[in-house]
Amino acid sequence: MRAIRSERGRVERPERRGTDETGPRRSDHGFTLVELTIGVMLALVILLACGSLYVSTERSFQTGARKLLAQQEATLLSTVINRRIHAGAGFMIYQLPDLATPADSGNGLALYNDAGALLGRLEWNEGLETMVDSAGARITSMKLTDVLFLRDPAHPRAVSYRFKVDDEKGNLVDIESAAALRN
Repeated sequence: MRAIRSERGRVERPERRGTDETGPRRSDHGFTLVELTIGVMLALVILLACGSLYVSTERSFQTGARKLLAQQEATLLSTVINRRIHAGAGFMIYQLPDLATPADSGNGLALYNDAGALLGRLEWNEGLETMVDSAGARITSMKLTDVLFLRDPAHPRAVSYRFKVDDEKGNLVDIESAAALRN
C-alpha cells in the first residue's frame, strides 16, 4: 500500500477495502477454509448423532414387534388348546414317547369323546420345537420350549398347561393357563 502525502505534509493512507472501524470485514466471495472445515465437522457430528438415534430406535421397535408377535402367537395357541380341551369329554396326559402310560404331567395330551374314542392329540415335537396335533401338523409357527400339561388333583376335569414362546431372539414369553372339559 502506498502512502499519499497531502497538502499539509501529513501522510494519508487510502482506505483499505473490506474494512471498517471494527476491524476487517468478511469477504463477500465465500467462506474461509477454517469456516468450511468447522461447518463440515459440525454437520458430521449432527449426522452421526441422528444416525445413532435412528439405529437405536429401529432396534427397539424390532424388539417390541418380535415380543408382540410372540405374545400374539402364545394367545392364539392358548385359544386353540382351550377349545380342543373343551371339545373333549375326557383326557389323558402322557410323557413322550410313551403314548399309552398316563401321567400326572407330561408333554402330550390325548383327548377323548363320550364313547372313549380318541378325538386328537396335542404334543410337543422336539425336532420341530413346536406343538403338533394328531396328524403331526404344527399348531403354531413360533418355537416353543418347556411344554407341559398337568393334571390338577383338585379339579379332575381340568387340564393345566404351560409353555414358553421364543421370539427368535432368545426372549421367552411364559404362558400358564388351564381349561376344563365340557360338561
